[in-house]
Amino acid sequence: MKIFKNFKKVVKSERQILIERCNAMHLAMNTIEFNNSHDGQDLCWINPNDQDSLSAGWFNEQDLLDFLQGKGRIIKGRTDEEKQKFWDYHVFHQTYPQAWCLYWYNIKHFDAVIEWQSKRQQLSGINSRCANPLSVKETNHRIVIGKIFGEKCYQLALDLMDNGHTKESFERILSMYRHEIWGVKKTLFNLGLGYFGCSNTPQEVENLNWIAEIAEYKAIYLFFISKNIVLPDFQFVGENRYKL
Repeated sequence: MKIFKNFKKVVKSERQILIERCNAMHLAMNTIEFNNSHDGQDLCWINPNDQDSLSAGWFNEQDLLDFLQGKGRIIKGRTDEEKQKFWDYHVFHQTYPQAWCLYWYNIKHFDAVIEWQSKRQQLSGINSRCANPLSVKETNHRIVIGKIFGEKCYQLALDLMDNGHTKESFERILSMYRHEIWGVKKTLFNLGLGYFGCSNTPQEVENLNWIAEIAEYKAIYLFFISKNIVLPDFQFVGENRYKL
């Protein structure tokens, strides 16, 4: 008697392999199952993870194959050019773990973070960064806050460029920034500059929680640019994700 006489070899069907490939591209929030039919075609419901660039609906196997090639009905857009922009956006966010924060509703506010570096000056033999200190006035709080966080943004971007070579080091640098930025926010608040507000929607520079996040996201954006990574058309996707 053979030991393995009751062992049945499991062979994956082409459909199962197709579903696994789509799962690897994080296509759907739901389990992909072909549990419906129409006009003789088996259909599956897709509720996409990336609802900025992909459409929800009932799709057949060919639709899933087209998706893996960056074309077809699942990808938003009316023309091949539009679909390519949505596809580039989707691939970018699947390729880079840090890309989660780069959305148009964040990027369009990057100008609120004013990158600058105060001039160095020798004071009593000490290398000082206070040659051109910020002057706080009643009417310039937005500029002061923007520059303070701009300085932290610049420092964070440099640190990521120099030391953020792995996912672990990248996250460690961001964690240190978030720890340090709390002291910056508390200091500004105690000086009467800004306030603490909910940061899940675009607000104003005086919202210290919101501007701190925008500074972090801008630093990550600068990191991608420094690595010559081709960025998708954030503005197009941001302005058309609910139209197409």
